[in-house]
Amino acid sequence: MKVTTLSDEEMNQLIEATHSPPIVRNQTEQNRFQAEIRKVYDGLVDCLSPLGEEGDYYGVSDFAVRPNLSERSTVVASAPHARQFTITVLTEKFFRSNYLQVLHQFLSSDAPDYQIWVDQDFDPNWIQTIVLTCDLAQVHCTNEEEAARLQKILGGL
Repeated sequence: MKVTTLSDEEMNQLIEATHSPPIVRNQTEQNRFQAEIRKVYDGLVDCLSPLGEEGDYYGVSDFAVRPNLSERSTVVASAPHARQFTITVLTEKFFRSNYLQVLHQFLSSDAPDYQIWVDQDFDPNWIQTIVLTCDLAQVHCTNEEEAARLQKILGGL
């Protein structure tokens, strides 16, 4: 996997970009895309579940996935028109797991057209964002030690 380091400016430019938007011209195409992204969402949560608990609860959940497309009894969530997810790492336990290898395998085998953003939210003293596709990892990290560790892990994938 190719690994690059992102500056603050490059990070801001990526935030504005939409990854692999589907063509949605009518309700049928909208329904197809929503079914596609829900299937990918379910697969993503399933592959990460052995590593920790998914959810929005600090102190309980290990990671959160956005957009949240989980089944709800009363509300049907609709995903934005982008083949992209954001994972927020909520615990250091999950951060130290092999989640990057799991995500790389998932993207390579089940979702090659998708992009996954990974942010950490368990330590307010530093910022980390990784933008992953099946063949590229773009890293923005303000902690030099963690940046080096991430580069090593991602470079070995």
